[in-house]
Amino acid sequence: MLICAFAVFAWIAAPRSILSTLGFVGIFLFSIGYVGSAFFRCDFGCRPDNPSFSQMMHEFVGLSGYLFAPLTLLLLGLAAWKWPGGVWLSVLSFVVAASALVGLGGLMDPDSPQVGLYQRVLEASVLSWVVACSHYLGLQKKTAAP
Repeated sequence: MLICAFAVFAWIAAPRSILSTLGFVGIFLFSIGYVGSAFFRCDFGCRPDNPSFSQMMHEFVGLSGYLFAPLTLLLLGLAAWKWPGGVWLSVLSFVVAASALVGLGGLMDPDSPQVGLYQRVLEASVLSWVVACSHYLGLQKKTAAP
């Protein structure tokens, strides 16, 4: 829920553009998928041969949020390139977008024994960007204060 709030408040505080708006909407949708999947428990092992309804919903809701992550981070990286002092955040965005894509690719492999690792790579990519963007916005507020 805090990431949902971040997406809204960061959209308000960050320089506005179509790319940043789409990016923050993507962060919001990622977090909705993340929260939504928590309401549906994983079956033991998270990849059963005969998944329950809860398992299927967990995967559907979670994956729908995860699918937004790489593109979202790329859009925010392109937007941040034009933000005052945002080049470092932009470069970070491209790095974490690539790692989110690797994580998403690993999640899509049904035979991967490291599916949990790939999931954490994708999540860490988004969350590290959220922390970095929060830092950026905090620095911008400090420098703008009289």
